[in-house]
Amino acid sequence: MTTPLKDDVLCGLREKIASFIVDHVISEKGEFHCHTPANDDYL
Repeated sequence: MTTPLKDDVLCGLREKIASFIVDHVISEKGEFHCHTPANDDYL
């Protein structure tokens, strides 16, 4: 059985996820971007 996370832990987790998205996913212009290798084999 799992133990539920406390509200303060969840709040901290939300903050870390939001910071990551702002720092690494959304550009300064407000556009989304994703760094992918220059290999188009996966398309």
